[in-house]
Amino acid sequence: MKRIGEFTLDAGRRVLYYRGAAVALGPKPVQLLGLLADNAGSLSAKEDLMDALWPDGFVEEGNLTQYVYLLRGTLRDGGLPDAIETVPRRGYRLTVPVDSVAGVPPKRRAIGSWPKTAALSLGLLLLAAPAVRTTPAYARLSLESQRLYALGRFHWNLRGDGGAAGLNESVRDFSAVVVRDPHNPLGYAGLADAYLGIYDYPCDERGCPHIVALALANARRAVALDPDSAVAHTSLAMVLHALAADDDGATREFRRAIEIDPQYATAHAWYGTMLTLHGDFDEARRQLTIAVALDPVSPATYAWLARGAYYAHRYDDAVSYAREALTLEPRRFETRVVLGLSLAASGRPREGIRAFERLASIGGDPAQVRALIATVLAHSEPGRAKNLLAATPTPRRNADYVPDVAMAWISAGENFRALAYFDTMPVLDAMHRRLLANDPRLDGVRADPRFRAWTLGKDG
Repeated sequence: MKRIGEFTLDAGRRVLYYRGAAVALGPKPVQLLGLLADNAGSLSAKEDLMDALWPDGFVEEGNLTQYVYLLRGTLRDGGLPDAIETVPRRGYRLTVPVDSVAGVPPKRRAIGSWPKTAALSLGLLLLAAPAVRTTPAYARLSLESQRLYALGRFHWNLRGDGGAAGLNESVRDFSAVVVRDPHNPLGYAGLADAYLGIYDYPCDERGCPHIVALALANARRAVALDPDSAVAHTSLAMVLHALAADDDGATREFRRAIEIDPQYATAHAWYGTMLTLHGDFDEARRQLTIAVALDPVSPATYAWLARGAYYAHRYDDAVSYAREALTLEPRRFETRVVLGLSLAASGRPREGIRAFERLASIGGDPAQVRALIATVLAHSEPGRAKNLLAATPTPRRNADYVPDVAMAWISAGENFRALAYFDTMPVLDAMHRRLLANDPRLDGVRADPRFRAWTLGKDG
């Protein structure tokens, strides 16, 4: 074993401890730290690291970058802020001393910096989880199709920043996989996911019914080609949930995917997001926690854990999860909103306001920022909060942040003004209705029948 500051690295078991506590890291990041520790003080070339971590297949350099980013955050939290140096275009160097130590590994217990309930389950799951297996469907792809499929997933994962551009690239990549391997489900499943993303981003309020049809057709084709593909069932499940309003069917597909491959992180993550929307926060947290254990560098999964904790009034947990998500992807706008609201609700209003003030640097509308700050001030400085809101221009119809302005007026005790803002909104789809209905900012008006349209999780 090796000692790095107050961390102990058990490279054989691929476990990292901090002051005797098992750290919530998957086996790959711990393996990477072991490789850097073996060469401490010297350059570890990117190519050598990637060959050691992924000896059997094509992988994008971005995967390595994400793991380095995750390790830096972990070491920083343990008092080693500059432990990993980047040597541009060449590789990485571990800059802190590494000592060999003997003895029995520390007792496995939950790391203190994580929410207690999440840390225990994450630790146990991560320690038990072997490396992610290559699926039979992926192994059956030709080498060129494997490369194209990996590129498709890479471009698809850029959808938050790249929007339509990244999604259109993923459509081209997955379409090429279908042409080369028309009897393999993965190209069709990838296309279903890409069209699902296009519906979320470029289509948005326009609906794009042809995109819905393409997503459904490709997802069903994937399942028909391979009924034992967890990837195919997961894609179909999400399309049924997000585009076909068939959550019963989606639940069956998610459960089938998990039954086929319990270690497919995306199945757990997407099932967890659907359960969060339905208000089943305990089971959602269980599914999302499993997903994090299997894929510890997915900012979206941490973000949904944060959102679920916020909805369940577990504000300290929400803060911890949100910060993990933002460590991996600092420009996640909605996660910064959840962070600010959770900080304020947990008794840290000034930190909450600072989180909102940072929204302007990533494209936040000044009116929305002002409304969020007013929500926090309403509890301690109601007069100042009302002045801020009174000076806020009326948002244009259909603006995404109309609910934030309305809920700020609720916090300020001005329910009539809140209703006027809510009335400017169009009819919400099921997902946005549930997001709104779960928000704790509406707790004070749930018994008021005038707010019924926005405090119910479903139409009716």
